[in-house]
Amino acid sequence: RKAAEDALEVVKEKSKTLIKKYKAQFDEARDEVAKLTETLREQEELTETLRADLRGQEELTESLRAELREREELTEKLHVEGRGVATPFRERGGRDSEVPPS
Repeated sequence: RKAAEDALEVVKEKSKTLIKKYKAQFDEARDEVAKLTETLREQEELTETLRADLRGQEELTESLRAELREREELTEKLHVEGRGVATPFRERGGRDSEVPPS
């Protein structure tokens, strides 16, 4: 009977030790999950900030494209309207180094 009680006591002590060990592992895992959750939250915030920045860049790009189209249209209009005006000497076949006839 004494041997059985001693064996039972050994099993209890080993069980307590294992429970402490598993509890510590569980606590570590829980802490790691909390850290990963916080990291994920930060990454989501950063992603949203980057998306907002990208939207701003896309809007700016579209605005610049519209301005460029407008300038190209004005340039074309001026070019068409300017055809009735004397063309520069270079466009008539002269070279920059030549002096146009007087």
